[in-house]
Amino acid sequence: MLESFDEKEEDWLNFLNHPHADTEVPEPWKVGNDISVTNPVAAVLKKMMIVKTLRPDRLLASVATFVQGVLGEEIVNVAPVELNEFVNEGVTAKSPLLLVSAPGFDASYKVDMLAKQANKKYISVAIGSPEAFGLVDTAIRNAAKSGNWVLLKNVHLAP
Repeated sequence: MLESFDEKEEDWLNFLNHPHADTEVPEPWKVGNDISVTNPVAAVLKKMMIVKTLRPDRLLASVATFVQGVLGEEIVNVAPVELNEFVNEGVTAKSPLLLVSAPGFDASYKVDMLAKQANKKYISVAIGSPEAFGLVDTAIRNAAKSGNWVLLKNVHLAP
């Protein structure tokens, strides 16, 4: 592989200077017919290792390419979820929904809009303090009786 730096210097310089280096990774291992050369997952893994070593600023994009290569393109191309479809399909007080959003993204405004559209009352409780757990128990018990909704926020902070 070291010979590749001399033999394909222009390719390596392009990779090192390219703003999207993860798409321009040279492939010096493409010699022979063994599985490490012919397996597409191995190729994507090798590219990701080179990006991590020489262009760590592009590692996140390279990891996304790796995940897509291993698990398939459909794993990264997920359509946005329309919450009102769940409500229209007959969600009841006995069928809770778990919504997980990306770090730093608060989707509660979508629940607010949905509650208004569905003419539903709901209570929102932020988890994170010992007092919140008592509120949650009470809110869920009351909602189970009345058919109202409970929105639990920051569940990742619960032990």
